[in-house]
Amino acid sequence: MSNLKIRPRFNLETKLSDDEVKSRIFSYFENPDVKCNADFLGSNVVIELPISERNFWTPQLSLSIYEEDSITKIRGSFGPASSPWLIYLLVYSALGIMALAIGIYGGTRLQLGKEAEILWALPIIFIAAIIMYLVSLFGQKKSRFQMQFLKEDFEAALDLKISK
Repeated sequence: MSNLKIRPRFNLETKLSDDEVKSRIFSYFENPDVKCNADFLGSNVVIELPISERNFWTPQLSLSIYEEDSITKIRGSFGPASSPWLIYLLVYSALGIMALAIGIYGGTRLQLGKEAEILWALPIIFIAAIIMYLVSLFGQKKSRFQMQFLKEDFEAALDLKISK
């Protein structure tokens, strides 16, 4: 977890059945001494910090647990809660739509032999997208200790180690 990636992921395999994996996770997070919460949604589990310790950048650990050829596979990904994720999605979408519209309008004006000063907005949009990316890396770096905490709780629940 030391290197910064957008939504770090991991894959694990175990010989435990998927029901046994879910049962161990459930019983571990039922303990009142454990700080994190686990929400079960079918074959998916979301592990979160308690509400009192959350901030805008607080990550969550999403797990997908399924059995394949008598081996249980666990796919995990660390990511933001839904509100920051939605904000980034909307801003990136708005930037993309603006870039597309400006590109089409400016390209059309160039084709007609007219001035297309609006095309100067494209580098500004590109810089805004880079700034959004850098802000997301800042948020991830700020929450790295919380990611480590979620990872350690998950490892303790199953008595497994996640390799880098």
